[in-house]
Parts: sequence; structure tokens; C-alpha cells
Amino acid sequence: MRILLFGGTTEGRLLAQELIERGHTVATSVATEAGAEELATMPNASSPRLKVLVGRLDADAIAGLLAGFDLCVDATHPYARAASAAIREACGKTGTPLRRVVRARSDTAGCVHVASAREAAELLAATEGPVLLTTGAKELPAFDGLDPTRLFVRILPTHEGLAACEQLGIPHRNVIALQGPFSAELNEALMRQYGIRWLVTKDGGAAGGLAEKLSAAERCGVQTVLIARPDGAESDGTTVEGLLAEIGPAKPEPVMGEPRGKRVQVTLVGAGGTGAELLPQAADAVTRADLIVGAARLVATLPPTEARVVTEVRPREVARILRESDAHRAVVLLSGDVGFYSGAAKLREALKEDGHEVRLIPGVSSVQLLAARLGRSWQDWTLRSAHGRDCDVVGALRTGQPLFLLTSGSQTVDDVCRTLTDAGLADATVTVAERLGYPDERIRSGTAGQMADG
Repeated sequence: MRILLFGGTTEGRLLAQELIERGHTVATSVATEAGAEELATMPNASSPRLKVLVGRLDADAIAGLLAGFDLCVDATHPYARAASAAIREACGKTGTPLRRVVRARSDTAGCVHVASAREAAELLAATEGPVLLTTGAKELPAFDGLDPTRLFVRILPTHEGLAACEQLGIPHRNVIALQGPFSAELNEALMRQYGIRWLVTKDGGAAGGLAEKLSAAERCGVQTVLIARPDGAESDGTTVEGLLAEIGPAKPEPVMGEPRGKRVQVTLVGAGGTGAELLPQAADAVTRADLIVGAARLVATLPPTEARVVTEVRPREVARILRESDAHRAVVLLSGDVGFYSGAAKLREALKEDGHEVRLIPGVSSVQLLAARLGRSWQDWTLRSAHGRDCDVVGALRTGQPLFLLTSGSQTVDDVCRTLTDAGLADATVTVAERLGYPDERIRSGTAGQMADG
């Protein structure tokens, strides 16, 4: 079985190690380099059945990764609400089975319970004495109302963590950049060293070292403030042991990169905006194909054909269709150009892992269509996409070059224009193109401030 596993957690490492031992192929996605370093300590870290991916991903990016995987496992931290939501959304879009691994709750008698980091900060505002924060760098902005000299922050030794401390004005002497696990003795030594009166932490369970923190706090007379887990953090979940029992040992299966079935000649075709702008080579490939796969709006423009036509865009399902088909020559229609923020790269990788012969034929991209409509050259434009990835729109625009930006449902034109307006760029000229190439094509222009106001 091919498994996409999310989590630089203890559970994530245990699962990756055991699943590889059982013969499964595992791609493990972690948010930081620190998580990747922990995976590198596994006894089987050099196995060809393990692939490590580093970086935070949104739902669109995760959906693009899921091609060719049989199962997705969410073993992220109990408080990683945004990550879990993105994973659920991506699996829903691609039809990928999902399993969530959860941690048992801890005995937290004697703690002051709060619903959020912000609530913890409000409580501490009415107190005195040094505070040890072990909530992670992402929660630090919630404590911006407190005297930073009171705060002693234990974070991972990463640029991101140190930058968050500097942003909050935490004195450098108050920053404890260490990577766990931490024993009760080390926790106690730190609390005594800095004269800690308050501990703010989360219920990370046994894997998160909560018992060791609580034990040290009790011995030092430190009051613990515990941030509650997000609602639904344990819903529809299973344990590491339960998941391993469900998955079981792998059936004989090749390692990543080895052919898995019948070899098909697959052509990934850039079909432009509507499917009507095929290059001659692409049109020839479509004519010769006995299987054509693509979005409904693209296959609808095809001339009559004897080929089997399947409406599908999800990479994982496209890979499955090709794996199970009797076709010798197949075409996959992709919107725009195969080299311009296209799903072609990940799909090509998945198809080659299945042993197929894959070639790419370019198409007319949205940037080319818009430039032609405007009667402008696009050779000096800065090209960016906010579709399934982070994008510094303000930084890109301040280069002084015209900026072409692909947006998505999660970051609309209104959102982009509000960001520009908030950054002092309300007078920037914005041209919005919608449904290029279709009869109801629409192009409108205005300032960012005007667009932000609707």
C-alpha cells in the first residue's frame, strides 16, 4: 500500500517506521526541517520506501500530492487544527481514504483550564511573576499584551521560532531554543533557573511530555495553565496500534519508481483555457488515443471520437483509471499550459512511478491569453500563483514589474486587493480576467482600493 502520512509527531515517526518495516511505501510530510531531522533518526530512514516532504501545505497543494496514494494518514499534533482541516478537505476532493491518529487525553487535575492562548494571556495579565510558555511559536502573538520580560519561551531551534520571539520583543536571554523530549528533571531545572511562577502548555498527551511538565511544576510550586484541545480533535480517530492492525502487512508491491502494471503511452496535453486551443501535435495525440481523460469543460470541446472518454481531474483517480485501463495510448487534458502552475508535474511523477511512458505537449496559458487580449507583451511580467500555495503579493508587486497572479477559491481577487490596500498600495492598477476564451469572458480594470470595496 502507498501511504501519504502527515505528522512530524512521535506517532508519525512510529507509524512511518513500522509501516516501512511491514513493506508499505510511505511519503511523510512534515512542517519543518526539525521534523525531517527526527525522521532521519529512524533505523530504516534510508529505506527506498520512505520519502520525506518538508513544508506547510494548504488543501489544494495536498490534493495535488495525493495522486497515486491508496491512503492518507493524519498524525499531526492534536492542536494542528488548520493542518487537519486542510487534509480532510484535500481527501474529500480527491476521494482518498483518510485515517486520523489521536492521542489519549491526560489527567490534568490541578490545572487552570482555558479555551485558547488568548484566554491564557488574559488570565496572566492579572498576575505577577515569570511565565514559561511551552505552547509553540505559532501561539506567541496571543501574548503580545503581556510584559515580554515576564515571558520565558521554550521553542524549537528554528529560524521561524526565533523570528516569532523577536517579533514579540522577547529578550534573547528569555528564549530557550531546545528540541524535546524533556525529562521531568530538566523541566524542573529550567523552572528553578528562571524562577518560574506560571506554566502555560497544551495537552499534548504522553507523546508531548505533559506528565513530565506537570510533575516538575508541582515540585516547583508552579501553577499550570492548560489550553484545551480544539473541539473535535479526537473525533473519528484511532490509535497507532489500531491503525497498524487495520492496515496490516503489505501485499507484494514494488518500491517507488518501479513499474506497477501495464505500460501505457500517456500524453499530458495543455488544452488552453477552453480545450479549443490545441496545438497540432496535441490534436494528433487526441486523434490517435484510445483513452482520453480530462475535465468536463475540456472534453466537451473534442470532436467525435471512438476513444473512451472519462471525465476526471483528480490526480489519484486519473492514475487509477490509467492503471486499470486496457488502453495503449492515452491523453490527459490539462487546462492552460503544462508548464505554468499546472498539475502536470505531480501527475507525470505518479504515472512514471506506475511505469507508464509519459510525454508533455504545451498549450496556451492564461497569461498568454490575457496578454493578447490587452495587446501587451508579457516577457517582463512577474508570474505568481496563489492557487494552493503561499504568495507574497505585496513583495512581488514592489519589484516594479507588472505582476500576473493566478487566484483560487481560498484567496479571491477581493482578498488580494484588500491585502494591497492594507499595505498602502490602494492606487495600484488591477486588471481582472475571468473565464478567458469563453463567450462570457470578462475583463475589468480599476485600482486595488476600488476592487477591495467590491
